[in-house]
Amino acid sequence: MGHHFLFKKLKGKDVKTKHGFTRHFDIKNQIGFTLVELLVVIAILALLAGVVGPQVMKRLGESKSKTARIQMEDLSAALDMYAWT
Repeated sequence: MGHHFLFKKLKGKDVKTKHGFTRHFDIKNQIGFTLVELLVVIAILALLAGVVGPQVMKRLGESKSKTARIQMEDLSAALDMYAWT
């Protein structure tokens, strides 16, 4: 929010950078992401997905097998109760 005020204040003016270069300051040059920044973010997300993905799949498999075991125990208990009636 504060940046837009600064952009409007400097719009159309030449500004010296900290390295001594003069740059024409325009609001359209300051909004959005560059392609390189976007690709870096995508690469980081892909790396995180590659690291975390196998762990998630392992936990999912464990939970499914645990659920199946519990259901088999419930079915066994139900059949035992039916057999005793």
